[in-house]
Amino acid sequence: MKMKFLVLLSITVLGSSCVTQQANDGWKEFVAEDAGFKLLLPCSPNRKVTEYNYSVGKRYGYDFSCEHAGTRFTVGFGDHNPVSGESVEKFFEYSQGHIEFAFKDFIKSRSDLSIDANPAKRYVMNPGGGRYLITALTSTKKGILHITIGPVSSPPSSEDERLFARVIDSISFFPK
Repeated sequence: MKMKFLVLLSITVLGSSCVTQQANDGWKEFVAEDAGFKLLLPCSPNRKVTEYNYSVGKRYGYDFSCEHAGTRFTVGFGDHNPVSGESVEKFFEYSQGHIEFAFKDFIKSRSDLSIDANPAKRYVMNPGGGRYLITALTSTKKGILHITIGPVSSPPSSEDERLFARVIDSISFFPK
């Protein structure tokens, strides 16, 4: 249940260290210093951070979201606490398993991809009402990154796919 909150990232505002820079075509480079990644978005995201207290230490969930032309862009990041003894691979498998279980009735397709040279899983989901979401999940040594855009057309159009690919292709993690 605790991971559900990290994966879905329904979290409260506590603050964050972020930088946004404007690209030439209106897309903005968004840098999440605390979470250790940067990416391009067509809008400036709101920032939310939640602190989770575990017996092995604190973990943080970050949520960055914005809306552009009727499409919501959500980027969530749950940090990995290496003191827990849980490997990054297991953390990713658990998060992926959670999505597969929690959204099993909504997943219309799944595929493998790579995000900044990290293995990732991409899903197209239909949670109802004719709305579709495109989402992807990957892990780094620092944590789990979950990106979602939606609602998109039913099924996703080539423009929806292009928007999602642009976000995914722009992601880079630091430090390497």
